[in-house]
Amino acid sequence: MDAGAIVTIKEFFDFPFKLCSTLGIRLYKWSKSERTTIVQIILLTNLLLHTSLYPILLVIYQINMDPDDILGRTTSLAISLFCVNAVTKVLCVAMQHKKLGKIIHKLIKYFPTTFKGQEEFNLHYEFTTMRRVSSIMLWNHLLTAVLFDITPPMTFVIEYVRSGGKKQFNFILPYAIWYPWDYHKIGSFIFTYMTQVLGSYVAVIAYVVPDLLLISVVALANMNFRYISKLIREFHPTRTNEDFKSLGEIMDYHDDILSMIDEVNDVFSLSVLLSFFGFGGMLCLVGFNVVAGNSIVDILTYLLFISSILLIMYYLSAYGTKMITLSTDVSVALADHSWYDGSVYYQRMLPFPIARAQRPAQLLAYKFFVVSMESFQSLLTTSYQLFTLIKTRYDEQR
Repeated sequence: MDAGAIVTIKEFFDFPFKLCSTLGIRLYKWSKSERTTIVQIILLTNLLLHTSLYPILLVIYQINMDPDDILGRTTSLAISLFCVNAVTKVLCVAMQHKKLGKIIHKLIKYFPTTFKGQEEFNLHYEFTTMRRVSSIMLWNHLLTAVLFDITPPMTFVIEYVRSGGKKQFNFILPYAIWYPWDYHKIGSFIFTYMTQVLGSYVAVIAYVVPDLLLISVVALANMNFRYISKLIREFHPTRTNEDFKSLGEIMDYHDDILSMIDEVNDVFSLSVLLSFFGFGGMLCLVGFNVVAGNSIVDILTYLLFISSILLIMYYLSAYGTKMITLSTDVSVALADHSWYDGSVYYQRMLPFPIARAQRPAQLLAYKFFVVSMESFQSLLTTSYQLFTLIKTRYDEQR
């Protein structure tokens, strides 16, 4: 991106909003002229069909499969958990679209629109970092889905070449799902295969979009907290009656951003909770498949799956930790600025804004815990313990 270009706030949300529109969901209208289109209705119908049918088909498959096939069961459970988690996350955020609109309006209020203002906010750094993180999160998941989609035909081609052209087509689908029709005919197989490819795209986008949107909001909040600390450190009292009033305006700005984080938690806290709990379950299930798997292609696919869910949770935790640090740095800035040049009244009143600024801005997983690197580490430990339990059970049955 050109360092001299003016960044608009719309560009911060381009990724998640455009991806969400491919599901038929419009989370925010940038102008009143935007209208619901026929394409959007078709895409939303496709989403509703996938969300209503596939959970049932996955459960039926789990019931009918061999109870001794632990490897197949863990694979199916991991895919089922991912799909259900994805759909629930995006629907939870979509149901809160009005509150999301209020958050964006508040961010627009404080968004710098001039080149000089964006330099003072260090906006280009925050924007490029957020875009890089979003790209890594998105493309890692899409690449994982593509590998899952092409593994059956790729495996067949390898076996066909090795057999000298004697291998018969085996009609294996990318994902183990029960269907009420026989897909072991070329026409029905192609149709079923394409529905699974489309379903994998829907699941990936539904899973990633809420997290991409949250990263965008937190990146803008962090930028504001950093700018507030900068304003305070550069503020020089002049022993006039206006000193404390000027500082109070800065603190009102701080309180406004801090209250916005409460609204952010109202919109995203359930989605974040599902991400963390789903992450723990998928990590131990997929990790087990990596250890117990036989095919190199399958192992590589599972490793990429693990890395994709790990990256999302890592970046959410890193941004959450960064927000805690930057929000509490406001109280440090109040202690660092040249308060000693102010009047006696200014010095006596200073402890009150310092006390106000000591409340950290935190991302919450539905009030269960604070999203941070500490909670990320704790979840990794718990997932590993569950993984060893499943692995021990598997080794005992062999």
